[in-house]
Formats: sequence, C-alpha cells, structure tokens
Amino acid sequence: MGKFLSSVLAGALLLGLGTAARAQQPEPRALIEKAIKAMGGLDKLNLKVAAYRKSKGTFHTDGFTFTGESFSETGNRRRITLRGTIKDVSATRTLVMVGDDKGWISYDGVTYDLDAAFLDRIRKSAYADRVCSLVTLVKDKGYTLTSLGESQVKGTACHGLKVQKEGKPDVSLWFDRETGLLAKSANRVMDPNLNREVLQEVYHLDYRVLDPAEVDVQILKGAKVAVDGPALLDFLRRQTPDEKEQVRLKDLVIKLGHKSFSVRQRATAALKAAGVKAAALLRDALRDADREVARRAEQCLEHINQEQTLAASVVRLVALRRPAGAAEVLLDYAPWAPDETVTREVKGALAAVAGAPDKQDPVLVKALKDRDAKRRAFAEAALGKDGGAYLKQGWRRLAIEGLRLSMRSSLYRDGQLFMDLETTETHYFNRLEDSLFTRP
Repeated sequence: MGKFLSSVLAGALLLGLGTAARAQQPEPRALIEKAIKAMGGLDKLNLKVAAYRKSKGTFHTDGFTFTGESFSETGNRRRITLRGTIKDVSATRTLVMVGDDKGWISYDGVTYDLDAAFLDRIRKSAYADRVCSLVTLVKDKGYTLTSLGESQVKGTACHGLKVQKEGKPDVSLWFDRETGLLAKSANRVMDPNLNREVLQEVYHLDYRVLDPAEVDVQILKGAKVAVDGPALLDFLRRQTPDEKEQVRLKDLVIKLGHKSFSVRQRATAALKAAGVKAAALLRDALRDADREVARRAEQCLEHINQEQTLAASVVRLVALRRPAGAAEVLLDYAPWAPDETVTREVKGALAAVAGAPDKQDPVLVKALKDRDAKRRAFAEAALGKDGGAYLKQGWRRLAIEGLRLSMRSSLYRDGQLFMDLETTETHYFNRLEDSLFTRP
C-alpha cells in the first residue's frame, strides 16, 4: 500500500539530500520502526490488498493540471489515468503495468507498448516506492542502512538514512524527529527529456488518519440524510417495498407494455414516483423483449439515479458501523437494490455483519433455508456457503482503519518544482478485475 502514484507519475523516484548535523542519531532500523508505528503499524501496512485512489495535481513543466485515478495490487499490477488540460486543451494519459516486464501507455487514446528503457525507469521507480513504504526494510533481507545524521527539511528537524541494495538505486529517507513520519525521500533518476540523470526529491506532506466513512458521510450530509446507525437502517427500510407494494410495482411494470397509451403513461408516472423502490424491477425490465417496456423502464431509471448514489453510501456506512439489526434490514433490502453497484455493496455489507465462523448472525443462518432464492443466495455469499465464490470475487470493499498516510506531495527535479499531487480519496478492496489491465 505504498505511494506508487506520486513516484511513477514523476517518471521514477527520488534521492536525497541535506547536510548531516552533528547530533545524536537513532539507529536506522529504529527510525523505520518508529515511522511504521506512526503510520498505523506493520499489521496494517503489510496487508495484501488492492488500492484505489483519486487525486488531483499539476505537472509544472508543461502546465498539465489533472484529476487522476490509480489502481494497484500485489503482483505489480498498476493502472494510472490522468484527465486534465494543457494550455486549455483536454488531455488524457493512462499508464498500465502488468508485472515487471510488461506495460503500455496511452496518450488521448493512442496506445504504445512500453519500450525497454521506459520499463527500466518504471522498475527503478517501483523499487524506490517499495522502499518508501518501509515494510520491505523490516521484512526483507539484503538492505544496507546507513545513518545520514540530522538535517532540516522545510524547517523541521529530521533524521536521515541511506538505503542501499545490490543492483538497485540508492534511496535516502528523512524522518521527522518528533512524529517519526517520513518527511522526504530522494534518489537519482534518468530524465528522458534531458537524457541525463537528475536529482529527484519528494516531500511527503499532510499526513492524515484515513477514515473509510468520510466520503460517504459528506455525501449523505450534503443530501441532509442522517448518518447514525438507526437512521441508516431506517433509510434502507423506507427503500424496501413491503409485500403489498411489491405486487403493485410488479403490476405497474407489466403495464408499461399495455396497449393503451394512457395506461402506459400512468404506469410510468407511478413508477417514477415510487423511486428507488422500483429500481430493481425496472433494471430487469430493461431486458424485456417488448421495446416499449424497455424504453419506459430506462426513462424511469434515469429519473431515480440520484437516490441510487445515496443508497450506496448508506450501505457502505452500515458495513462500517454494523448497527444492531443490520443483517435483517440488509437482507430484506438486497433483492431491491437499485443497481449492480449497490447490489455489490450490499453483498459486502452482509459479509461484514455476518459474524465470525463460530458465531454467525442468526438472521443470515436462518435465511440459508429461505423460500426466496435471492435471499438464500445473499445469505450463502455472506456466510461463505457458496463454496467461497463470493469472497474470491474482485471489488469486495475492505475497511482498514487507523492508517496514517501522506495526502499531499511535492516533487522536485534538480531543485525545480516538477509536480504537486494531492490524494482526495483512498479505498481498499480484496482484489481488482483483470479487465483494468487489458491493453485496448
């Protein structure tokens, strides 16, 4: 769970800096262990998970201001997409790596395989990224750590060390003397535009404890939806039709294909008024052989899109907070989730509230024998009674609490500001899908 985005966007990673002061210097390993503890601990930093990040930033060399998305997971699979403008002209850049020896890059839809020189730069960048994540320095062998003494980094007293490994570029790390957090890292990299090595440095700024609930809380508060546990469950109850309403909604969907235009119109209006409660039925109706039914179903779904976004946020917060009664409410709601995204979140939430193998939620255990096939399937997935198929699927959201990571970074080449980068969202999953890394 390292800082791949900033390092690869810069074209490689960094080296380092500063004049050592004559001050008492902690042992290098002690510096690293203190930093790991300050960031949340080795147990969290060493998790084998997939990461998704949103970001924004600027390349100061050409004025490319962008928003970005990055995906990364074990096996050195990484994808970064930047969308922005250069001198008021829109531009899109995508970089994909699959392992150490394969990758491609796309500029505004034109795709090229990475050549040997580019792959070499990325491998060196990825190595420096692993060093900056610190975990490899305490788990793996072959590193030589040398003290660099004390120096000032942007006015803050820091302890420095040099990391060396045979066949790899040297990387220097500087840690805040008080907090222990990594403040600066640097190494020499090849600049292909200049055709020479340059000193590249990165400042790691604005450390924050990640809150998996932050984005969804903001979305719901913006929509004036309460975010405490009971209110979240009440939101889902209101979006779950009772048996009488289920019959009415099914009849309305059938009437979308009625021979009478006025009946079709009334049914369309009623389904729009029903809102997100009707979304699951309307989604099925999109595949109806009657084109009129499918067309009207699509109209209704477009009308209720905003409610679907709120539902996803509510379900994710239920998964994090696990209020009493969550399993029952989620299970009732599951067949009526408005789209595939919300359905995926519901499955994840049910798995989150399912309980330990020796103390599984009784509502889900009972649902294993439910007459409704959909309810049975949701319960089986949550409890692992489907042969583990669901738990192996990609995009299962993971909540990792207590991580403290740098949210902003500034990168310099030979003393000149090269790039600013800010991470705006971070989410973790069990794994990603292969389609993300498929060459177009």
